[in-house]
Amino acid sequence: MNLIARVGELAGIFQQKMAQNEIEEMLDHLRRIKSGGNLIRVKIGKIEILEMVLRVFRTFVKYHHVLLPDPLDKLIENANGP
Repeated sequence: MNLIARVGELAGIFQQKMAQNEIEEMLDHLRRIKSGGNLIRVKIGKIEILEMVLRVFRTFVKYHHVLLPDPLDKLIENANGP
């Protein structure tokens, strides 16, 4: 693998980790808000929906290579044969 491709790969991994960390921080913040009390049931429901959306997004970010494989990877895989 050439250096430029490796640097690009590492940058992608770094960005993925940053996104995962940001999502985890948001989820932690929502948990703190929810546990703080003084919230009406409607707001708690909205927070729970937001938590679910963030969890789905976290899963997508973490497993994007499985959920949406890169078309170039498929071409290379097909070119290399079985």
